[in-house]
Amino acid sequence: MIDPTTPAFPNNVVYAVASRMATIDPTDTTIFKRPLRHTDPSQSIGVFGALWVPEQESLEIGHFPAGEPTLGVYQLGIQFYIKDGDEERGLASHSVFSAAGRRVLYRDQQLRVLLSALSVADGTTREAARRWRVVNQRYMNNEIEGTFVYLSTIEFTLDTEILTI
Repeated sequence: MIDPTTPAFPNNVVYAVASRMATIDPTDTTIFKRPLRHTDPSQSIGVFGALWVPEQESLEIGHFPAGEPTLGVYQLGIQFYIKDGDEERGLASHSVFSAAGRRVLYRDQQLRVLLSALSVADGTTREAARRWRVVNQRYMNNEIEGTFVYLSTIEFTLDTEILTI
Protein backbone atom coordinates (compact mmCIF):
# COMPACT_ATOMS: atom_id res chain seq x y z
CA MET A 1 0.00 0.00 0.00
CA ILE A 2 1.21 3.51 -0.79
CA ASP A 3 1.99 5.56 2.30
CA PRO A 4 1.44 9.26 1.44
CA THR A 5 3.65 10.33 4.38
CA THR A 6 6.73 8.74 2.78
CA PRO A 7 9.16 11.46 1.69
CA ALA A 8 9.72 11.56 -2.06
CA PHE A 9 11.10 13.86 -4.73
CA PRO A 10 9.77 16.27 -6.01
CA ASN A 11 7.11 16.63 -3.31
CA ASN A 12 9.73 17.27 -0.62
CA VAL A 13 11.13 20.12 -2.74
CA VAL A 14 7.63 21.55 -3.25
CA TYR A 15 7.04 21.63 0.51
CA ALA A 16 10.44 23.22 1.23
CA VAL A 17 10.00 25.95 -1.39
CA ALA A 18 6.35 26.62 -0.46
CA SER A 19 7.25 26.97 3.23
CA ARG A 20 9.78 29.70 2.45
CA MET A 21 7.58 31.46 -0.13
CA ALA A 22 4.97 31.81 2.62
CA THR A 23 7.33 34.26 4.36
CA ILE A 24 7.02 36.88 1.59
CA ASP A 25 3.78 38.35 2.95
CA PRO A 26 2.24 35.86 5.38
CA THR A 27 -0.94 37.82 6.09
CA ASP A 28 -1.98 38.48 2.49
CA THR A 29 -0.50 35.61 0.45
CA THR A 30 -2.21 32.29 -0.22
CA ILE A 31 0.10 29.35 -0.99
CA PHE A 32 -0.98 26.40 -3.13
CA LYS A 33 1.04 23.25 -3.87
CA ARG A 34 -0.37 23.06 -7.41
CA PRO A 35 -0.56 25.24 -10.52
CA LEU A 36 -2.68 28.33 -9.97
CA ARG A 37 -6.17 28.91 -11.38
CA HIS A 38 -7.77 32.19 -12.40
CA THR A 39 -10.27 31.69 -9.56
CA ASP A 40 -7.53 31.70 -6.90
CA PRO A 41 -7.31 34.74 -4.62
CA SER A 42 -5.21 37.69 -5.60
CA GLN A 43 -1.65 37.49 -4.32
CA SER A 44 -1.34 33.72 -4.59
CA ILE A 45 1.75 31.56 -5.04
CA GLY A 46 1.63 28.09 -6.59
CA VAL A 47 4.51 25.62 -6.22
CA PHE A 48 4.40 22.31 -8.08
CA GLY A 49 6.50 19.57 -9.62
CA ALA A 50 6.53 19.80 -13.41
CA LEU A 51 9.12 17.42 -14.86
CA TRP A 52 11.81 14.85 -14.07
CA VAL A 53 14.63 14.23 -16.53
CA PRO A 54 17.21 11.45 -16.00
CA GLU A 55 20.75 12.34 -17.04
CA GLN A 56 21.33 9.47 -19.49
CA GLU A 57 25.05 10.22 -19.62
CA SER A 58 25.31 9.40 -15.90
CA LEU A 59 24.91 5.63 -16.34
CA GLU A 60 27.74 4.02 -14.40
CA ILE A 61 29.29 0.57 -14.49
CA GLY A 62 28.52 -1.25 -11.25
CA HIS A 63 25.80 1.21 -10.25
CA PHE A 64 22.88 -0.41 -8.47
CA PRO A 65 20.24 -0.66 -9.76
CA ALA A 66 21.81 -1.41 -13.13
CA GLY A 67 20.61 0.79 -15.98
CA GLU A 68 19.31 3.56 -13.71
CA PRO A 69 21.05 6.91 -14.23
CA THR A 70 22.89 8.24 -11.20
CA LEU A 71 21.83 11.84 -11.80
CA GLY A 72 18.39 13.35 -12.36
CA VAL A 73 16.89 16.81 -12.66
CA TYR A 74 13.53 17.81 -11.19
CA GLN A 75 11.81 20.88 -12.62
CA LEU A 76 9.39 22.86 -10.48
CA GLY A 77 7.04 25.65 -11.43
CA ILE A 78 6.66 28.53 -8.99
CA GLN A 79 3.85 30.90 -9.92
CA PHE A 80 3.07 34.39 -8.65
CA TYR A 81 -0.44 35.71 -9.27
CA ILE A 82 -1.99 39.14 -8.79
CA LYS A 83 -5.41 40.29 -9.92
CA ASP A 84 -6.53 43.87 -9.57
CA GLY A 85 -9.21 46.15 -11.00
CA ASP A 86 -6.58 48.87 -11.48
CA GLU A 87 -4.15 48.03 -14.28
CA GLU A 88 -1.22 50.15 -13.08
CA ARG A 89 -1.47 49.04 -9.46
CA GLY A 90 -1.78 45.39 -10.52
CA LEU A 91 1.29 45.61 -12.75
CA ALA A 92 3.34 47.32 -10.04
CA SER A 93 2.18 44.88 -7.34
CA HIS A 94 3.02 41.89 -9.52
CA SER A 95 6.50 43.21 -10.27
CA VAL A 96 7.26 43.56 -6.55
CA PHE A 97 5.65 40.19 -5.72
CA SER A 98 7.50 38.18 -8.37
CA ALA A 99 10.83 39.86 -7.58
CA ALA A 100 10.35 38.93 -3.90
CA GLY A 101 9.92 35.30 -4.96
CA ARG A 102 13.20 35.33 -6.88
CA ARG A 103 14.96 36.80 -3.86
CA VAL A 104 13.72 33.92 -1.72
CA LEU A 105 15.12 31.39 -4.19
CA TYR A 106 18.50 33.12 -4.45
CA ARG A 107 19.05 34.57 -0.98
CA ASP A 108 17.00 32.77 1.67
CA GLN A 109 19.44 30.96 3.96
CA GLN A 110 16.75 28.75 5.49
CA LEU A 111 15.70 27.56 2.04
CA ARG A 112 19.33 26.75 1.25
CA VAL A 113 19.53 24.64 4.44
CA LEU A 114 16.22 22.88 3.68
CA LEU A 115 17.20 22.02 0.11
CA SER A 116 20.70 20.87 1.12
CA ALA A 117 19.19 18.43 3.59
CA LEU A 118 16.74 16.79 1.17
CA SER A 119 17.42 13.08 0.91
CA VAL A 120 15.24 10.01 0.39
CA ALA A 121 16.29 6.43 1.12
CA ASP A 122 14.49 3.30 -0.06
CA GLY A 123 16.57 0.65 1.71
CA THR A 124 19.15 0.04 -1.02
CA THR A 125 19.77 3.53 -2.40
CA ARG A 126 19.62 7.13 -1.30
CA GLU A 127 18.61 10.01 -3.57
CA ALA A 128 20.01 13.35 -2.39
CA ALA A 129 19.78 16.95 -3.55
CA ARG A 130 23.02 18.24 -5.04
CA ARG A 131 22.34 21.67 -6.59
CA TRP A 132 19.49 23.91 -7.68
CA ARG A 133 19.01 26.95 -9.87
CA VAL A 134 16.53 29.40 -11.29
CA VAL A 135 16.35 28.79 -15.05
CA ASN A 136 13.99 31.60 -16.09
CA GLN A 137 10.83 33.50 -15.21
CA ARG A 138 8.02 34.00 -17.74
CA TYR A 139 5.45 36.79 -17.44
CA MET A 140 1.94 37.10 -18.80
CA ASN A 141 -1.00 39.39 -18.22
CA ASN A 142 -4.58 39.56 -19.35
CA GLU A 143 -7.92 41.13 -18.59
CA ILE A 144 -10.77 38.86 -17.49
CA GLU A 145 -14.19 40.47 -17.10
CA GLY A 146 -12.79 43.89 -16.16
CA THR A 147 -10.11 42.55 -13.81
CA PHE A 148 -6.45 42.66 -14.75
CA VAL A 149 -4.54 39.47 -14.00
CA TYR A 150 -0.78 39.09 -13.82
CA LEU A 151 1.03 35.77 -13.64
CA SER A 152 4.69 34.88 -13.71
CA THR A 153 6.17 31.41 -13.57
CA ILE A 154 9.68 30.62 -12.42
CA GLU A 155 11.28 27.48 -13.79
CA PHE A 156 13.33 26.11 -10.90
CA THR A 157 15.43 22.95 -11.17
CA LEU A 158 16.96 20.71 -8.54
CA ASP A 159 19.59 18.08 -9.38
CA THR A 160 19.78 14.84 -7.43
CA GLU A 161 22.24 11.99 -7.19
CA ILE A 162 21.41 8.34 -6.41
CA LEU A 163 23.94 6.58 -4.20
CA THR A 164 24.10 2.97 -3.05
CA ILE A 165 23.63 2.66 0.71
